[in-house]
Amino acid sequence: VNRLENAQNTEEVLKTSWAIGAISGSLPLEQEKIFISHCFNILTKYIDGTQQEEEKSFFCGCYMFIASVYPRYLFSNPGFLKELMERITLFIQIRYPPLQIMAVHIFKTIVLRCSKVLLNDKEFLAKWLENISRIASITPMEAVPYLYEAISHLIKLNSSEHSAKISMVSQLLVLPL
Repeated sequence: VNRLENAQNTEEVLKTSWAIGAISGSLPLEQEKIFISHCFNILTKYIDGTQQEEEKSFFCGCYMFIASVYPRYLFSNPGFLKELMERITLFIQIRYPPLQIMAVHIFKTIVLRCSKVLLNDKEFLAKWLENISRIASITPMEAVPYLYEAISHLIKLNSSEHSAKISMVSQLLVLPL
């Protein structure tokens, strides 16, 4: 945590983020919660403390990467998971392609790892289906298939009746504007 907090440049933040990701699952859950919470607080300060789009995107990427490799933390903190997915949704909509592409890939990774927890929030999938066409229309084209794949995975695991799933697939098949 000290290394992340006292990083002198973005390269140190990146290397420290990789190291933090590499030890995922090696701490007891309670220690992991405390450790990761501190890391997220530090990265949030970095994100909020810069106005440069490229640097902000860099810190957002580190934040999302660490979150994506700590599924135990996400499972045990559904409130944080919801907030994280809201942040990622915002990152996808920021018209800066490197950040958008990374956010879509992390979104898909988290959906695949935490879909059951995400589906506990009945509004999560409904909001995405309602907004998928608009969001996809501002997402770089090479990332759109990953976005659709993530949403289709949620539809597949959704406990709704067959007719409701067909309706969801129909909503998903509305092409980007």
